[in-house]
Amino acid sequence: MNKNSNDMKEQLTIISDDLNHGIITEKEARTKLLILFGVSGSASQLEEDTFNLINGYCKNGLKKPDLVKKMEWITGSCKMS
Repeated sequence: MNKNSNDMKEQLTIISDDLNHGIITEKEARTKLLILFGVSGSASQLEEDTFNLINGYCKNGLKKPDLVKKMEWITGSCKMS
């Protein structure tokens, strides 16, 4: 195993331990993992924006079938069950 994979293993352990001990939230852990795996900030921002959009719709009474239709419309070809 090379040094880089040891570094990644160490970082995964740190993130896991911090999450398990309540030092970071699940959202913070998710962001750290996305960064660790090389996912750009724009992808993690997209995830956060998508969650905010879904939560906003749900808080305003949008039901699952309507949400699925909106998500299918947004994504074009993606079919959700």
